[in-house]
Amino acid sequence: RKWTQVSEKLIAGFDPTSLCYSLVERGAAAIVTDFRQDGDGMTRILLLDRGLTPARTGALSQRLIDIETYRTLAMLGLPLALTLSGRARRIEDRLALTTVEMKAAETRDSQTLLADLTELA
Repeated sequence: RKWTQVSEKLIAGFDPTSLCYSLVERGAAAIVTDFRQDGDGMTRILLLDRGLTPARTGALSQRLIDIETYRTLAMLGLPLALTLSGRARRIEDRLALTTVEMKAAETRDSQTLLADLTELA
């Protein structure tokens, strides 16, 4: 009962709108996070030990740190991807139009279509 009260208190510190709670290690541990960064840019992850050995606790902690590191690195490219999304959409639209024109070969000559594809590439 005391363990439940402590864990509920700790979990209450996370944002409930993005709370992620998962039982792992066949129920021997629970992981809680809200994926939010604090003022120092750190993401809080709570690992509730419900019967892990010290070695399993260490291994699970390392896996969680690795996952968060990969997630953070993946997010670094998001601003650039967002700025390029409009350009990518225009390229996709032009490619679709060129593909339609390729099917109707009488509308344009092959050299012009090849030049368009080369420019898109």
